[in-house]
Amino acid sequence: MDGDDIHEPSRNATHHIRVSKAFFGALCAAISELSMNTLDLYSFKRLLTFVLASPDRPLLRLNTAVLNELCDAEKVTGDIRLTVRIESRHNDLLREFREHAEAKLGRPVSVTEAMRVCVHAVTAE
Repeated sequence: MDGDDIHEPSRNATHHIRVSKAFFGALCAAISELSMNTLDLYSFKRLLTFVLASPDRPLLRLNTAVLNELCDAEKVTGDIRLTVRIESRHNDLLREFREHAEAKLGRPVSVTEAMRVCVHAVTAE
């Protein structure tokens, strides 16, 4: 067996989050918009991957006022339960963005808040 036949299993990170109706609506709109623009069906996981792995790093270009508005636990957290599993390398990018946002805002940024910013990067909503 040569090296090309060996496939290391991909490591994943699973996030169980609770989102608000507003977050859920924005997520559905973003998935729809991205799917229509690319003519390919997207999911929450694929949307996150698309934004996090984007070479132009749209999340790191958002100004503090936008981050402050989007990273509001009262607005993004709610009763709708979602589970999303992302590859470890994309989870590292999500963590990197959270650290960036925390430095800009001077306060912790949750995974749910960071995911809300990813949705915003697609629709600017």
